[in-house]
Amino acid sequence: MKKKFLVLQTIQALPLQLAMIRSMLSGLFYIEIDNTFYVSCNKSFKDTFSKTLTENSINFIIVYVNLKPGCEVFTNGINENDKKNIENIVLDN
Repeated sequence: MKKKFLVLQTIQALPLQLAMIRSMLSGLFYIEIDNTFYVSCNKSFKDTFSKTLTENSINFIIVYVNLKPGCEVFTNGINENDKKNIENIVLDN
């Protein structure tokens, strides 16, 4: 298993928003299945990527996995309870 990757699930993204996401990922190794993106990336990309998605009003769920220090969850457009449930699934709290 790779040590660092993220999973992006877009929520009701428009075709133009999906095109923007694909262009942001163009230099990275990724696969897209039904508007869910699996991306091999580093932490610095993850930080700027989630900020850019939020600034462009894209609703999403990102789960970033880093096997050494742990995982992080970023969301936009879902309720806080759902975010906490996702965190309970992927984080070791």
